[in-house]
Amino acid sequence: MMTPGNMRYPAGSTANWLNRQTGWFLKNEDLPYNWTMDPTYANLVQQPDSLMNFKKAIDSIGCSLIFNLNLLTSSLHHQRAGVIHALGLNLNVSGIELGNEFYNGIANEHADHESVFPTAKAYADTCNVWANKLKQLLPDVKIAIVGAESNSNDNPRIRNWNSNLIASCGDDVDAVTLHHYFGSGIKYDSLKTFNADSMLGEAF
Repeated sequence: MMTPGNMRYPAGSTANWLNRQTGWFLKNEDLPYNWTMDPTYANLVQQPDSLMNFKKAIDSIGCSLIFNLNLLTSSLHHQRAGVIHALGLNLNVSGIELGNEFYNGIANEHADHESVFPTAKAYADTCNVWANKLKQLLPDVKIAIVGAESNSNDNPRIRNWNSNLIASCGDDVDAVTLHHYFGSGIKYDSLKTFNADSMLGEAF
């Protein structure tokens, strides 16, 4: 049985578009900069993905929460309120991750990232402000910003991201997370409901 010490909510790029109050994606009218919802998420059927529901898994496993905050389409005020809500649910917030993979820019079909954070320094400067305010709320929480998984890249934004990021980090930032993606080695890399049983039946 897996017994992780921490679980991250919400996961990955979805955090950049999430409404913390509903546990689902923001509506177009609530998005900043006159943006419209990322088409990856716009037509999905809403699921019970609230923090209250996630707490059921946390409580069942007995682990802590790593809270992934929305720096792209939300505000410090709203995201700080989300952390307060988590504490009100008696969740142990052991870590906070500030956004998701903003090193991906225009060249990687993420013009939205680059418009809000044109450089790693711009991202770090925002993170320093957020980290300071969050540490006032939770002095012992560990706060991470997101680095690029590799600097061996032809894209200068990615290639120079980590060095520029680390050079601009303030004292309230505790870590840089790196998101590595590994194949499973089995034939059902794209896990969907219809093939879950088949995938889990394979040796791995």
